Amino acid sequence: LRRSLSEMREIADPRLDPVASELAVATRLAAARIAAAKVGPLAQMGSTVVAIRLDPRRRLAVIGHVGDSRAYRLRAGRLERLTVDHSLWEELVAAGAAPAERTAFPYRHVITRALGTPHAEPDLRVDALAPGDVFLLCSDGLSEVLADQVIAAALARPAAAACRALVAAAYQAGSTDNISAVVVRVLG
Repeated sequence: LRRSLSEMREIADPRLDPVASELAVATRLAAARIAAAKVGPLAQMGSTVVAIRLDPRRRLAVIGHVGDSRAYRLRAGRLERLTVDHSLWEELVAAGAAPAERTAFPYRHVITRALGTPHAEPDLRVDALAPGDVFLLCSDGLSEVLADQVIAAALARPAAAACRALVAAAYQAGSTDNISAVVVRVLG
């Protein structure tokens, strides 16, 4: 624990909101630990991450991500994607050079940032919380195969039921990737 605290002091960014800095430090520490474990059969290992840190006192949500795991927010019945994938596809979209059909692009799953690589700096987003907000953190095995309408409908359920419904729907839709879902509901 002492080592982790000293590491945190060394890599904390005083220019960031303190809660955002905590999430950035945690992401950097995870990236360093993954990089250190990359030996032998694990030499090519990497991971994506999406995380949320709530600050109820200041009514803030901080979201951090690396790779193509995503965060969504359902607010007042409207679903909003809060992260942009770190992928070759999204870079082509941003440059205005994406092919017309995403599914026809053979490199759509190539990620440009991952934990355990030199390119693991998280994107951070700080948003105000509103009563009734529902956040979904998920892997691309879920977001790749489910339409926004399906996600929004599932998020209207209680959190545990929403997770079960989303994972089941992704399996039913034929996902062949890892499927994970975490749902966070803001009360009052």
